[in-house]
Amino acid sequence: MKSFSFIKIMLSLIVITAYLIGFSYYGAHAYEKIFNLSVGFNEGTKIGPVDVSGKTKLEALKTLNNEIEEWQKTKKITVQYVEDKGAFDHKLISFQQKKSVSEAAPEQENTLLTEVPVEKVKSDILLEFPKIDVQAFDFEALASDLQDIGAYLQTGESVIDLTVYATEDYKQSIVSEALVSLGSVSPNINEFIINFPSVTLKNHTAFSFNQWMESTNDTTLTEDELNMLSSLFYRLVLKTNFLILEKNQGTELPSFIELGYEAKISKVKELDFVFMNDNDIDYTLEMKVVNNKLYGAIKGVPFASEYNSLLKNKQTFSPKTILQFTPDLPFGEKTVLKTGSKGTMIQMFRQTNGKKEEKIAEDFYPPEHRVERHSSRAEPPPPPEEPVAEPEEEPDPPSEETPKDSEEEPPKGEEESPDNEKGKPDNPKDALTK
Repeated sequence: MKSFSFIKIMLSLIVITAYLIGFSYYGAHAYEKIFNLSVGFNEGTKIGPVDVSGKTKLEALKTLNNEIEEWQKTKKITVQYVEDKGAFDHKLISFQQKKSVSEAAPEQENTLLTEVPVEKVKSDILLEFPKIDVQAFDFEALASDLQDIGAYLQTGESVIDLTVYATEDYKQSIVSEALVSLGSVSPNINEFIINFPSVTLKNHTAFSFNQWMESTNDTTLTEDELNMLSSLFYRLVLKTNFLILEKNQGTELPSFIELGYEAKISKVKELDFVFMNDNDIDYTLEMKVVNNKLYGAIKGVPFASEYNSLLKNKQTFSPKTILQFTPDLPFGEKTVLKTGSKGTMIQMFRQTNGKKEEKIAEDFYPPEHRVERHSSRAEPPPPPEEPVAEPEEEPDPPSEETPKDSEEEPPKGEEESPDNEKGKPDNPKDALTK
């Protein structure tokens, strides 16, 4: 019984061994026969960028595999969207080497067949740039371009601009808007906006407010009206990633500008507002009047991040009192030349995605001190005092009888000498006489 089991096991091993040897031998021949791998390619035959002239299909397949493996080791694909960029996993590009070899036509430049899963590309892009509107992009076209990168085995770094695949409406989105709520729009500004409703903010180009105004040849706007426009520009730029190169403020905040948002313009003092669109695409700044208020918007491709202005660290400074003296005022009087006002300081930050903060400016308006003018005259001497008359005593009414024990008052004007002692006569001679 045991010998029968042994024989059975040995027969099974012999059959399996024969199958494996036969499959490896005849299978290879069958594979070559099916795909004609032993057939060579004529001169001038390429599959993608790989020259397979004079090679058999098997040799061409090995060559393609080696080239693809080397490409995958060194290839770098970057997807850029406005101010942000991220790496793209090139392994999402799958190659169909065998099909490319079998379908290759001799003496021609044939395509290296590749595949890119569109849904996987879409999910990866959204993961890298979560704020974009996925519905506004043609991911089919993006996947096709990725296939071409693989098909030609492009070396080096490939940078894909995602904005190329956005719809035209998406490219005209409002990325920043602002309303100057203080003050009202003057007829001059209204007329100016009708003539110049928009301005192009070119990529990688600095924008000077003063130079732009010079290009309009306008001479009607006053300095206050220019400052209202520049303040609007400043508000709009704060909500973008544009670089602010020059920003000024005056010594006193205008009534029509909110604290922290002044961008003072002065041709005389050469004060300008300068910023730069440092992106690869252009943007457009548009203006109009809404309910007699100045409104502005920047249009273009939405940014990868969200930007907002943030005012912080406000401080106030109490005014001092300055005393002046003049002899023109009567003694003890004063006049107030300036009532004075408090000074303020505030810092402007640009906030990115509600987290990162970048300090943009620090505006300081000094206090206006109180000025008082006082009299410098000395205190005048007091007026001479007038003698005060003593009131006269009224005489007693006459009485009918004189009391016996009453003594006769001495006549007025006689006073007792304080030097005489009591009981002694005033004069010795008088005493002898008595």
